[in-house]
Amino acid sequence: MDLKPLQQQTLKLRMTAELRQAITILQFSSQELSDYLREQALDNPLIELEEPAGPPPEMTFYPKGGRRNGEYVDPFLFVADDDGDFKDDLMQQARLLNVGRKEYEILSHLILSLDENGYLRDDLERVAFDLQCPVEDVEAALRTLQSFEPAGIGARDLRECLLLQARRLRPDDELVQRLITEHLEDIAEGELEALSYALSVSRLRLDEAVRFIQTLQPKPALAMAKETPVYIRPDLVVEADGADFTVRLMDDGVPEIRMNREYEAVWSSAGGEAQRYLEKKYKQMLWLMRCVEQRRATLLNVTKTIMEKQRDFLERGPKALAPLTLRDVAMELAVHESTVSRAVKEKYVQTPHGLFELKDFFSSKVKAKDAGEMSSTSVKLMIKEMIAGEDPDHPLSDQKICDLLGSRGIELSRRAVTKYRLALNIPPSTKRKRAASG
Repeated sequence: MDLKPLQQQTLKLRMTAELRQAITILQFSSQELSDYLREQALDNPLIELEEPAGPPPEMTFYPKGGRRNGEYVDPFLFVADDDGDFKDDLMQQARLLNVGRKEYEILSHLILSLDENGYLRDDLERVAFDLQCPVEDVEAALRTLQSFEPAGIGARDLRECLLLQARRLRPDDELVQRLITEHLEDIAEGELEALSYALSVSRLRLDEAVRFIQTLQPKPALAMAKETPVYIRPDLVVEADGADFTVRLMDDGVPEIRMNREYEAVWSSAGGEAQRYLEKKYKQMLWLMRCVEQRRATLLNVTKTIMEKQRDFLERGPKALAPLTLRDVAMELAVHESTVSRAVKEKYVQTPHGLFELKDFFSSKVKAKDAGEMSSTSVKLMIKEMIAGEDPDHPLSDQKICDLLGSRGIELSRRAVTKYRLALNIPPSTKRKRAASG
């Protein structure tokens, strides 16, 4: 076998520190961006921040998770208490581990990416790309996170959340684990008799397993939550302008980057190592300014495109939301889907119909005979209205809701109805009937 030198060209995308900074800044809310700029100013002597002259106009805060239109809330309620939140507790658990620097970095990233219920919604491959590490390392870090207290933290969906708790509390109970994995919808619908027959287990044993599952926490972060509510301020505002609309970025409270003039004279007379240091800091400042401006442009363009495709929503409200995907917006703007995903992450927009998260405007398609296609969000609202108007003594089962939707030309399976009802945090008909009679 002959050994010969071989040249080969390969094309690789390398995540530079500058690109990582641009991605991070795009994901920031206005408050997070302000804090980040102040940190950068401490590290770079050429950066001088021009702080806002006063409070932003129309200073209004909204409760996170709620929607209010024009209602003033005391801004001092927005100040966090000294107890921190569940992410601080998880970071403390991470610090007690004997892990390497890279694993700790991945673990910290995952903790900070958890939503308010303690779920991890980010795609693991995207996390690996952002952190420039193998996806196997991210998976290993996630397993570590899922071993933290409380059980269920770091789950990616309800099934995994309940399964993590069941495996820790009842590691040898195969029936419980099978019920969680395969039959959550049947349990929610109360079809226990048929389930007992299908699984060949006694009704007594099945009832005991179901009662145990019902004691599990579907939102693990609640076990660590503080009572103080969190209030948010919208990142963008959409206002009606006759037959058109305008989009405004609420960045009044973000300081502007200026060059520190005191260092200009020092720079001109500096030489050697000092000059190279100042040139490096100058390039970092220019890149930071570019990233902030790019964030502004991307947020405005993404929001304008969303609203352009959701004109019916602006006119008639949430019921008129059209099906929309990240890909639709990305293709319109000729950018990658991940750019749109990062731009809308945890960003809130004030609209004529209240406060919404930008991600609320994305929903899958549901077939409807007359309307052609409807958004899953619109269908959820229809289900919510049906249940709100039901007879308390004879609440609607998921199958009945499925039939009613079918009579309106909306093709949806019973399992899909159950999934939507669970997403709305509405209990099954059996529990609603007990609540009405009890």
